[in-house]
Amino acid sequence: MGRSSRNHELRDRGVHCEMESEGIHRKMRGWLQYYSIGKLTDFIQRLDKWLRTRIRQYIWKQWKKFKTKVTNLQKPGLSQHDAYVFASTPYGY
Repeated sequence: MGRSSRNHELRDRGVHCEMESEGIHRKMRGWLQYYSIGKLTDFIQRLDKWLRTRIRQYIWKQWKKFKTKVTNLQKPGLSQHDAYVFASTPYGY
């Protein structure tokens, strides 16, 4: 997306997730006000997809060990088998 958003990538900064999400929220609100919502629905959808991917990478990177990944995947209700399958993915984060 923009140069400023890439400078603030989550996984490189060592900042707590809630603090970083507040910064993202502020920046998104500013972009939406500047560009107006009606004109850029495609841009908004692409930005949403990009942000979700980055946040997912950030969380996955925090769960460095296999056991941590399995445990945290089981917390929302994923079965043990599915948690093992997703935690052992060869694609990294």
